[in-house]
Amino acid sequence: MKTTLLVGWIVLSMALAAITVSAASIELWPSNDLVEDWSNVSCPSNAEWACVHAESGIDDTRYIRMGNDDKKETFYLGDFPLNFSGIIDSVSVRYRAKWYDSSDYKITDLIETHGTQYEGFVTALNGSFVNESTLWLKNPFTNANWTIGEINSLHFGVSTDDGSNVTLNGGGMVSSLSVKIFYH
Repeated sequence: MKTTLLVGWIVLSMALAAITVSAASIELWPSNDLVEDWSNVSCPSNAEWACVHAESGIDDTRYIRMGNDDKKETFYLGDFPLNFSGIIDSVSVRYRAKWYDSSDYKITDLIETHGTQYEGFVTALNGSFVNESTLWLKNPFTNANWTIGEINSLHFGVSTDDGSNVTLNGGGMVSSLSVKIFYH
């Protein structure tokens, strides 16, 4: 799995196994759809969140898909446990994806915090499902540590747009999408 690490304006790309972020983590899954530009396979209509909610295990026969540029799919995040006590070290958007076809094969993950959208880096996919993630050490809007309130109001998803107004060859199929919160 490749992980993109965002630290202020410095960007590093490395294997996730090489990062020791904290002693504990919580993984949260989509709780409902927010923006529904993508379609789904093997899930109820207008319930794309159910296709990528893989808490009980990955199922690559259920996925969301898009073969066009400039389309995003975002979700509401499930709430943090009420009894949480700790300091949040980082937030990671994690997804499992493959290309839509050989001409439509690039996507990026995204978060929306304080009403502003931030995208990870564009990933060029191939015909096999792979695991990808972007690690956000700080909230990009505040450049400070994440708070529980910010996590509870976070929207996240995937996009076939990189914001550059350049043809992206966007497209992909996503079978799992979650946010992992690392804390101590």
